[in-house]
Amino acid sequence: MISIKFLFEAYMFSDKTISINLHKFESGESDKLVVIGFSGSGKTTIGHKLATKYNVPLKELDLCGLEAKGTHDICRRNIIFGKERCIVEGSQIPIKMSPKEFKDFPMIIVGTSLVTSTYRATKRKNSNPKANLLYFLNFNINRVTKGLNAFRKYMVAQPGAVVKEFKI
Repeated sequence: MISIKFLFEAYMFSDKTISINLHKFESGESDKLVVIGFSGSGKTTIGHKLATKYNVPLKELDLCGLEAKGTHDICRRNIIFGKERCIVEGSQIPIKMSPKEFKDFPMIIVGTSLVTSTYRATKRKNSNPKANLLYFLNFNINRVTKGLNAFRKYMVAQPGAVVKEFKI
């Protein structure tokens, strides 16, 4: 059962998109820039623009779902913790991983409401065949919302975190 509290939090997640420690990626101090948000929030669009801007590859973690069963998490971890300088985006990060694993990573958290992102994802015809309203309602909205909010709170609270509104 979907709780009203989590639906309200998901709607309220429509805060501004923020960057956290983006300067670490820009300066080369970090080889990864992580982009997270709801499915359909614009992560891939932002990721492509940033990949072009910084001349690095974009790694879409959703493609790890195409790997053999049981290897999805290994695929994600190899990309995230590998040596290649790149931009990593995925909606699975906040529900599959702990924010503590990302404390040293620059991050962009896309602030799009669940309503908006669900609408966008259901309109997307050429990407994920599971991207439809039924998929989102069955995807455990509570976990996704809780995970994104936990990432936001944890990353912003890091000592010395440089948090800015992000506009591309």
